[in-house]
Amino acid sequence: MNQSASAVPEVPSNSPVRILKMASCPSLSGRSALTYHVGCTTAGESPAILFRVFANSGGGFFSNEWVELSEIQNAFAKVPGEIAITAHVLSPLFQGKSANNQSFLFAVLKHEGLVSTVPDSKGRYERADIAKFMAEVQALMASEVDLKVDETPAKVKLAIPQKSVPEKARNGGIKAKPVAPKPVSPKSVVSGKKAGKKVGNLQGSAE
Repeated sequence: MNQSASAVPEVPSNSPVRILKMASCPSLSGRSALTYHVGCTTAGESPAILFRVFANSGGGFFSNEWVELSEIQNAFAKVPGEIAITAHVLSPLFQGKSANNQSFLFAVLKHEGLVSTVPDSKGRYERADIAKFMAEVQALMASEVDLKVDETPAKVKLAIPQKSVPEKARNGGIKAKPVAPKPVSPKSVVSGKKAGKKVGNLQGSAE
């Protein structure tokens, strides 16, 4: 599906990206483990810092393109500072793509310390001081670290505690539930009703 004109442009697939760090973290739901990369561009005087989710131990589909930290910060800046944020603020970065993208990337940001959980408030977050993260990345950029990976991601093994999940649900894949409902256009509702069982059959297909 083509992105609208307002969508954030992706880093071209042939753009040189130097991988500085590879790590894993739990998804927001805690039902799967995510492998992610932190990288930087190699062209220009001011390298951009990038994130991408590379693999998922669960069945949820996602896009593994690079996303610039500056675009993430721009998305955060659109929300007043006193208001808590959720993964939905990242949805403009992935227009026309699986909602898993915003949730998975948000889980990475949480693990890297760019957002933190609001006390006594499940599913709501606040922006955190990124000084520690920036210091780590800048040290890696100043080093000779340039990690290489097979660009065909393999499923990572779940290395975090998880609750028992019915076999049927596990085989079909489980997506993290959003903490707030997303608007649904009348057209989408009508299309879903007409599709009937066909919509359910397509749930496990790749995007």
